[in-house]
Amino acid sequence: MRAFGRLHHLFAAVTGTFAVLVATLAISPAQAAGTGAISGTVTATGSAGLPGVNVRLYAISGSGWSPTGMSVQTATDGSYLLNGLAEGRYRVCFHDAAGTYLDECWNNKPSVWQGEDIGVTGGAITPDKDAVMAPGARISGVVADAKGAPLANVSISIGRATSQPGIWDFVQGAVTDQFGAYDVRGLRAGTYRVCFRDAGNTYVDECWNDRPTMDEAEDIVLAEGAHALSKDAVLDVEARISGDV
Repeated sequence: MRAFGRLHHLFAAVTGTFAVLVATLAISPAQAAGTGAISGTVTATGSAGLPGVNVRLYAISGSGWSPTGMSVQTATDGSYLLNGLAEGRYRVCFHDAAGTYLDECWNNKPSVWQGEDIGVTGGAITPDKDAVMAPGARISGVVADAKGAPLANVSISIGRATSQPGIWDFVQGAVTDQFGAYDVRGLRAGTYRVCFRDAGNTYVDECWNDRPTMDEAEDIVLAEGAHALSKDAVLDVEARISGDV
């Protein structure tokens, strides 16, 4: 009987421990640590949740808004949870590594500087910090030499028109692949110009469409989600002068 009594007490102790463990697991990570959390869902315009979107957390610092080093990927349904946060003000930004969708920050703002604050309280989750990501525009083409051979490792510079006439902001760059192809994604609607530069100085630099500089290049106008195809370039061999002195 004494053996049975000891077994009964052991079973009760194990059962109690298990109950405490289950209760602990039922508490959200934020509540368990006495910290806060931010949650939301990322979708595309007119579609379901977007998986694999990088969600980055920013906090205020002496120089403005700085990355905290915390980021998560959205789940298959587009949901995300940033937890273990101290009380305070934060901003959240969303990045699609594939460039299919435009980066944005909450609440539908183009950069962290223009984003809106999200207040976090200890022991609570701040919900519904969602994002609806718009499709990005693209510019693509092929760079070749005068004989039609593809040129790899040519640098591509994309300039976007500003409110000041003749001023072009560099927004993105790329390098041609082994087939001479380039594909720049994640561009916002606007007017662009493209320039090509051979880092090896074998070929003469030029801009689209066979123009010597960005100031003289032709415009490429992109609507939201548009794809400007065949913005190609044929680079001429750079002339050289040599001799002995």
